[in-house]
Amino acid sequence: MLKSLLQWSVWPACLATNMAPVIIGAILVPQLVPQIAAATTIVLMSVLLVVEQLLPHRVDWAIGGDSEVWRDIGHSVAYAAAVNASRVLFLVSLGSGISALGLSDLFGLWPSSRSVWLQIVIVIMLGDFLEYLYHRLSHSYAFLWRLHALHHTSVRLHALKGARHHILYAFGRGVAVWLPLLVVGAPARLVYWQFIAVTIAGLTAHANVSFTIPAFMHRLAVTPEFHRIHHAADPKLGNTNFGVVFSVWDMLFGTHSDPLQIVVGEAGIDDDPIPRRFLEELKSPVTYATLVARRRGEHFVESASASLHERPDDLDRVAVLPGHELLDAECHVLADVETPLAVGREEMESPDRPRRDAHRSPR
Repeated sequence: MLKSLLQWSVWPACLATNMAPVIIGAILVPQLVPQIAAATTIVLMSVLLVVEQLLPHRVDWAIGGDSEVWRDIGHSVAYAAAVNASRVLFLVSLGSGISALGLSDLFGLWPSSRSVWLQIVIVIMLGDFLEYLYHRLSHSYAFLWRLHALHHTSVRLHALKGARHHILYAFGRGVAVWLPLLVVGAPARLVYWQFIAVTIAGLTAHANVSFTIPAFMHRLAVTPEFHRIHHAADPKLGNTNFGVVFSVWDMLFGTHSDPLQIVVGEAGIDDDPIPRRFLEELKSPVTYATLVARRRGEHFVESASASLHERPDDLDRVAVLPGHELLDAECHVLADVETPLAVGREEMESPDRPRRDAHRSPR
């Protein structure tokens, strides 16, 4: 009885306790909203880590035994610093510049005479649509996937994984989400509420907690069950459910996978090429194509070796292959295959392609 009550109450309680201090702070000390939101997130993350031990969704996703915890913390700290730097760049410096040039609400579209709370709701809704587009494009274009891939390398989901982003992804949000909001007239002091909403939804969405959530909520908001599908290693599932706060965008634009009908197996990136080292992960947006080419080369050698063991008569034929052919193949990879969840979709789904899970934790 107590367990069932906790499962029903934890998710709404988390959302409420995350929102309440921010709303109160906005009323009393609006200039401190970013700091209050950050402090609240840290406290709630700590609480969720405890709840995960009591009500785990999956035991094999537990934080205990996760060899990536310290790198998760490192990326979270770096990402938080990048978000703050992006806020200063776009919402302080650029926002002030737009205002000084008289370009605020240039098109006369923003309802500046309306209640500030209504404006915040519009910022969150419109900003979430832009975040959906940014997220979806990050799975569709190689140069954006390089910034986002780090977030999908985790083979476990728990409370520390939500902020496991590359620092450049934060600046990408400034360009793709915050700048358009400023252009249509949203006051710079209110635009940050878009990220506050992303943080509140994302913290519980990645938690390894056995929540019980009413079925209709999956149609309205991004729930943990909804977002776990997006982290599936299966590319057909991983390329769906791009919503960050609201799930309606996926239903409107045909990228929705129903969490009431799908159970997620493995998480992560199939055949992930990024080495499990902090600095290598930070460098990955620059080195990603080379890492993919190297992995392809390793697979070529493995396949050739397996073929020789199966058909020793082919030894002479394989031995005389020019050494530069592998290099040429790798160079070709640099040009057109960089995105295992998007660009390489057809190949990943091929039944002839062997599945490799070298970086997944043993079950």
